[in-house]
Amino acid sequence: MNLRIENKWYGQNGRLKLRSNNKSFGLKQKGWFTFNRKTIIIDSQSNESVLIKRTNFFFAYFALKTSKEDWKLFPKNLWKLHFKLTNGKTTYSIFGHKGHRVSVFENNEQKGFFQVKNTTVLNSVFVNGHFDDDSFDLLMISIMFIWWEEFYASDHVNPTFSISIEINRNFKEFDFTWQPKLNS
Repeated sequence: MNLRIENKWYGQNGRLKLRSNNKSFGLKQKGWFTFNRKTIIIDSQSNESVLIKRTNFFFAYFALKTSKEDWKLFPKNLWKLHFKLTNGKTTYSIFGHKGHRVSVFENNEQKGFFQVKNTTVLNSVFVNGHFDDDSFDLLMISIMFIWWEEFYASDHVNPTFSISIEINRNFKEFDFTWQPKLNS
């Protein structure tokens, strides 16, 4: 499964697109500032949605609410870009790597990765993700969106991210040989 976030700027107006191989996702945001912003990502085909809300003013703590479950995303080690996403039963580990790559693991098994690419043409940002076909696409695109908004959005810059990537003190090395599992 391939997921993609596109953020293209034309003058003062930006446009954000979220999509996968065969569908698109809607996005609604409320709140002016990053710390009180609520984001809703909606699957255009199934009308499922996830509500994303920051729960801590200073650090990257988020609550994600789907129609079935509540999730919590929090830094396990912010300096080494290691995050956890859990609902109490299932736990995802998220690791940032050099080269703007991010790996996503479920119970120590890699489920996917994504990479952020900035371009100077029209000040655009693209986040390309590749995940196993059995992954919950709404949750994976939410992780990608939170990562993009926390570390790459233009309304703030997170100095911990820049310093950590430069020093390259990551928990796990990026696995260049990993391939997504496809449903046949």
